[in-house]
Amino acid sequence: MRAALIVGLLLAAAATARADEVRIAATWDDGLAEAQRRNVPVLVVLQRDGRQPFVQHFQQPAFAQFLNDRAVVIVGHQRGGHEPVKRVDRRERREVDACPLYGAVDCKAHEEVFERYAGRFDYTDLPAAFICRPDGRAALDGVERMAPAAIMQKLNEAQTGLGEGLFASEIERLERKLQKGDEKLQEGKLGAARKVYEGELEAARKPILRATCEERVARLDARALELIEEAKGLTGKSRTDTLHRIEREMRGRPPAERAAEVLREVQGQ
Repeated sequence: MRAALIVGLLLAAAATARADEVRIAATWDDGLAEAQRRNVPVLVVLQRDGRQPFVQHFQQPAFAQFLNDRAVVIVGHQRGGHEPVKRVDRRERREVDACPLYGAVDCKAHEEVFERYAGRFDYTDLPAAFICRPDGRAALDGVERMAPAAIMQKLNEAQTGLGEGLFASEIERLERKLQKGDEKLQEGKLGAARKVYEGELEAARKPILRATCEERVARLDARALELIEEAKGLTGKSRTDTLHRIEREMRGRPPAERAAEVLREVQGQ
């Protein structure tokens, strides 16, 4: 379930933001939780109205896409100076309050980060920015003086120090592939869905990606067992053909054993 939660959160964030819009963590805790699960660095940005260079930085498509893929971004902005605006939520298709500077979060979110967590960092003026470890501890200060290209380089160096991380693009790419299996499963084509799921499971190397594939295989098993129960309500050749097909397509997995068991039951009637 944890893998499904991580994947769900990332895909939901991707669905509500443009590809060139930086996805900003809704809260401090949410940001660190994602960074720790993915083992990626955190970019913490502290700003105030009139001193907000990262608003412009975040509008650079290459920089935004890099941050969305390889880091978690947390923004703290000092209270005052701007008010929320109305924005259409693309997922919910309704108007919501959004920050005019950081459209991915509302003003209350970035104000709370600043008020509760800015004091943890060593700075003399705003803006200030830090590259942090997944637990929120600063690993590099002075980031506000860097150009986006230099920040990307420093984030890459931070990732090297952390070891292997899980990038958002890897999750999104896997989900696109698994979607083909989902479509086959919805059509009741167990063998075709199994081929997709198990193929991606065999190729996956990172734990969360493997867990995501394993959850799909478990969903396949559950659907196969449902179809076996539904087959009990059929009669004659239709019932035996359905059970034989499930047994064949799920061979080596628990539903195949259950299909064989039901076949023996109905043939003995």
